[in-house]
Amino acid sequence: MRREPGSRVALEVQQPTTATTNKANEGPCNLVDSPGGQLDIRAIQQRVVENKRRQGFNLTDVPLELCLLQSEVAEFFQSWRRQQADVGEELADIAIYVLSLAEMTGVDLEAEINHKVEKNTRRVYIESNGVLVKAGEAFPS
Repeated sequence: MRREPGSRVALEVQQPTTATTNKANEGPCNLVDSPGGQLDIRAIQQRVVENKRRQGFNLTDVPLELCLLQSEVAEFFQSWRRQQADVGEELADIAIYVLSLAEMTGVDLEAEINHKVEKNTRRVYIESNGVLVKAGEAFPS
């Protein structure tokens, strides 16, 4: 699902189940939008971009953002391989770059993730040389 880069998505905020405080002392940053504990990806995507805007980071150069994402993936791999404590932080960095890229390209990442997960549930896989490969869809849409 595509939308214009930088456009706002109207959100109905429900009572959050968890909250954190951001470093700019702006108060709570609600990342959960329902009692069931589901992340509000659209709100996080907007929060990531607002922080980047406030800090003066790149908001337009997609190739640069992809290069920076690649470096974060390498940092995650190195941290994981060395069994360092910051593995989760490195994964969060990757997520932040992906969320930023979604905003820069006008992609509603929450809708796309939901669509892709649904699509993957219909897929059928077979084993080939010890690896699962896609064979088709059980229930084509």
